[in-house]
Amino acid sequence: MVGLNTGDDVISTIRTEVKALQAEIMAEFRATASAMREEIVKELRSALILLQTTVSDHADKISLLETSQNVVTDRLAELEAQCASLAADNVVLKAAVDDQGNRSRRQNIRVIGIPEGEEGTNPTAFMGSFLKEVLGEETFADQPVIDRAHRTLATKPPPGKPPRAMLVQLHYYQTREMILRASHERGQLSHKGKKETH
Repeated sequence: MVGLNTGDDVISTIRTEVKALQAEIMAEFRATASAMREEIVKELRSALILLQTTVSDHADKISLLETSQNVVTDRLAELEAQCASLAADNVVLKAAVDDQGNRSRRQNIRVIGIPEGEEGTNPTAFMGSFLKEVLGEETFADQPVIDRAHRTLATKPPPGKPPRAMLVQLHYYQTREMILRASHERGQLSHKGKKETH
């Protein structure tokens, strides 16, 4: 019996030590688990703060980009409206320029066959006296009013080649009509014995 008691005492002691060891392991496990949990929570909080900072930075950048996009969109709409307005103005101005050009050209005549250099240094005055002389006093009692006269802009031809035409802008459209009518009635015109055409 003494041996059994001793065996029971040993088992009891072992149980007590196992329980103590178990309690110590559990306490150590809980402490380690708590420390790990605190470390994980700390790391997660740091990561979350970093993530929140990054998200906040991105939100600021997105907001700035949206504002910039709105500004650019508004500016683009304004520029498109201005472009459309300018295009409409350009159509009107082009039509006005074409009209002015056409009106200006309708008072022009081209005289072919006047020898190079015969107009001298004042082609406008020369053409006034030329037209009066060639078409006669029955067409013009006075010299016709000429705004300007000049040779065509081609290069001066070499000797023996046909001379450049004279372009004459008359002040009045009616004068142009009189010249064309008179030259048509007379047919071939001549000046100083040389044939001229209109």
